[in-house]
Amino acid sequence: MSREVLEKEALVRMEILGLDKYVIEDFNKEKVVHYSERIAVLLPDEDKGDVLNAALLDKLDREMEEAVKMFEEAGNGHKLVYHVILSYTDFGKLFNLFYVDDNDIGNWKEENKQLEHGMSYVYVVNITYPNCSEFGTIGIENIDGAIIRKI
Repeated sequence: MSREVLEKEALVRMEILGLDKYVIEDFNKEKVVHYSERIAVLLPDEDKGDVLNAALLDKLDREMEEAVKMFEEAGNGHKLVYHVILSYTDFGKLFNLFYVDDNDIGNWKEENKQLEHGMSYVYVVNITYPNCSEFGTIGIENIDGAIIRKI
């Protein structure tokens, strides 16, 4: 399958996720992948220390680019990463790789339905504990054109 077909499906998924238009345009025109990261904002004291979720978007840094490159090369051209969520957890610094897999074309419709319902099957690169890197389903939420990991 051609890379163009993977890119087209990636654009469909980026629209479903509701990623910011400039992120989608960068990917479409320049093949630039961005990442999202949750930022917790503490509300003033009168709100009893409540936390407001916010998120930022940026281009991948060198460490993320290397992780994406290794993942795509291991897939022998069958996988294309189109977005990353950076997460900091009790079990490490994580790069959640959103990708299209041409070996799974029969599941694309189902995968897109999962995205519509706030779930995605991703590859999680655990930077802190590399042996804990794995494929799995995560919960996601859109915040102003960026996406964060919920679970």
